Amino acid sequence: EDISKLEREYNKPQQRGRHPKIGFLNTGNFRFLFYRFLYKFSDHAFFSKTYVREMDQPMFSHREGNKLLFYIEDLIGLDKNSPENIEILNNNLNALSEMLSKKGIKLHFMPAPDKYTVYQDHILNNPYPRSIFFDVLRKLPKRYDFIDLKDLFDKAHVSGVRDLYYYDDTHWHWKSSEMIAESMKF
Repeated sequence: EDISKLEREYNKPQQRGRHPKIGFLNTGNFRFLFYRFLYKFSDHAFFSKTYVREMDQPMFSHREGNKLLFYIEDLIGLDKNSPENIEILNNNLNALSEMLSKKGIKLHFMPAPDKYTVYQDHILNNPYPRSIFFDVLRKLPKRYDFIDLKDLFDKAHVSGVRDLYYYDDTHWHWKSSEMIAESMKF
């Protein structure tokens, strides 16, 4: 019964072209000005979930391309990326790879680096911890195929590629998707 209720809900015709009416004076305009002011004193406007840091060079085509906007979630959990925890992950992946290989399946592991991790080496006077996940994992012995996107992105930086991620978003740019697909051996 619950499934049929969900099906009915998801099969309802959408009301396209109907947008909420928002007046010129609204809380969004106020918040924009308020945060713009607070970012002058704090890289996260004291209580915003978006951080803004200067970088050593422009990495985006945006007019403020030397600024990095990243989400608080990129920082939360960095302390859990200890060498011991990364080694446990690697051991688990090796064990899983062994089980899968007995069935003729090859394990491919492609962890996606977050925006902070990709640009952390370019942040000026970075007060936040460095993500060591890729540095530690790439040195460990593996019985699975490790696809190192951080290394791919680092090489792109060196060759001058901008906009690996969208300037004002946490998702990588279409250029990165294209670059990843081209680097894969299908």
